[in-house]
Amino acid sequence: MALASTDVIVMADPLTSVAHCGRDGGDLSLASGLPILLAAERNIQLTRGIRRMHLKSSSLLLSMSHWNRAIVHVVTLAIVLVFCGAWFDAHVANAASNNVIYVDGTNYPYTAAGIEAAINDVPTPGGTGGAVMLPAAEIALGSTGLTMRSHVCLIGLTSDSSWLTYNGTGSAITFPPGMVESCLKHVTVALGIYAGANAIGISVQGNFNNDLPVVYNRIEDVSVSTGVVEPGQIGIDLADLSQPQPAPAGVSLSWFDTIKIVNLGQPIVVNGQEGNFWNGIQINGFSSVAVNDASGADDFWQLRITGATASPSATGFLETGRMNQIHLTCDFGMGPERTCVNDAGGKNMWEVSALTPVGTVASSSFFHENGSDAENIPSNFQVSSLSITRASSTIRSAAPGCLEMGNSDGSAGTNYITFLNGVVSVTTSKPPSCR
Repeated sequence: MALASTDVIVMADPLTSVAHCGRDGGDLSLASGLPILLAAERNIQLTRGIRRMHLKSSSLLLSMSHWNRAIVHVVTLAIVLVFCGAWFDAHVANAASNNVIYVDGTNYPYTAAGIEAAINDVPTPGGTGGAVMLPAAEIALGSTGLTMRSHVCLIGLTSDSSWLTYNGTGSAITFPPGMVESCLKHVTVALGIYAGANAIGISVQGNFNNDLPVVYNRIEDVSVSTGVVEPGQIGIDLADLSQPQPAPAGVSLSWFDTIKIVNLGQPIVVNGQEGNFWNGIQINGFSSVAVNDASGADDFWQLRITGATASPSATGFLETGRMNQIHLTCDFGMGPERTCVNDAGGKNMWEVSALTPVGTVASSSFFHENGSDAENIPSNFQVSSLSITRASSTIRSAAPGCLEMGNSDGSAGTNYITFLNGVVSVTTSKPPSCR
């Protein structure tokens, strides 16, 4: 059925028509420049329907069914779109709609080059966000990694259905210096069997000294995995590339949320971050250090570390930064050589549940361990040696108990102080009231 460019089409139910596209409908050939009036309740679904239009020679070929229902209907809500051949060449033919590009295997192939082209092509007018949508499929990147753009999100269907498999020696996905408002969501990044011994799943790079910080970025509902633990492979690597080192806070004010890292030798490595949020992190299996946070400051962590370790003296969380709040569960073995925490930086706040031995917490840090009767794990609490009571100098406790203190001169020995009806008693033998 052919219509001249002077005709007008009003489609009352384009969504239903598009749903039947390619099944039982006929072909409608329109001259370029024909006005089309479309009505829809939701613009997103409407534009996704428009995305399925494509050029054929000098005309637009639109395959739809049930035209008897779709032509010449007047509805309350109408969206008038006027298309010309040049506009379709730049937008619809590129599968772009509402700042969204779909990696469809045709316009944008299922390859690293196809995805990178989509990342580069997605419009972000005036700094507004755009997105590249991945299918529910495994896409082999080969040895070529992806580079993100500011204001662009790379989004899969779900993290267990949209896979990117990398077999190179660098990084599968890189957020380069200067990234702003970029994100990666609902994707699994897999290091394949041919990936390099020092390959990286996701690399986030800042450069504070060159005025190229990485801020307001998100990595959400993402898995990074490999089959066999390689000590040099990294799951997520945050690094400030500034010189000289130690690195300042080139990666900051970003979110790392609902992340699973499996069998990476070094699951998380940080060198230069500040003010980031790490929420819902699950690490399963690693080599010797699960999280190595160097020069990190004022960050919030909430994570769980489990699984087998390649090293019998593995450490869950090595912290050389300060002013961090860390909520940590360790369950990766109970051998005496393994430790949950190595708080080398101090001035941090730890909330720990650990079947693995706790390890070392700096005296300048706050520390709370949730105990367990089943595994005979005590509940411990440590106040920072630098803490000062500001609101009140009064210590209150309504429960029976005692004070346990070391000798004031620093010599070996423990003192137990108990109270009974106004009488204070001090002994070096632990009384029953001191639990």
